[in-house]
Amino acid sequence: MPHSSLSSFEELGELLAVEAVKDMDRVHYKADRKISDLWEEERSALLPLPNVPFEAMRLDSAVLNNYAQFRFEKATYAVPQGKPRQKVLLSVYWNRIEVRNREGELLTTLPRHTCSRAAYRLGSPIRDLFAATASGCALSHVSPSA
Repeated sequence: MPHSSLSSFEELGELLAVEAVKDMDRVHYKADRKISDLWEEERSALLPLPNVPFEAMRLDSAVLNNYAQFRFEKATYAVPQGKPRQKVLLSVYWNRIEVRNREGELLTTLPRHTCSRAAYRLGSPIRDLFAATASGCALSHVSPSA
């Protein structure tokens, strides 16, 4: 693919889609058949996507301190509805943390601190590039070029 200057992620996506369709006419290096023929065989085995959207999350736990706070990923979060030394369950999403008591009742929903800090630390060209993306948390995996 020749290098050209792109002005947006949408333009890059369109360019990659065109290149992917062209690549389907290539002969596979092991199967000695066109990739498009192999794809048609595989397509029948695919299952449909569920109608319910999937939101990735992980479960964790914490114990509130004497000020009804807990530490998570180097950040301190306050749970005003919590009690000192209370054990809580955490549902950790990309942008928020849901805090529940041991019975599963929602105490509070808190924004994740890591997203905004990563955007602030990085230089403005990188911050501007990712400003329009849905997840600022991806910035925590980018190292700024100095």
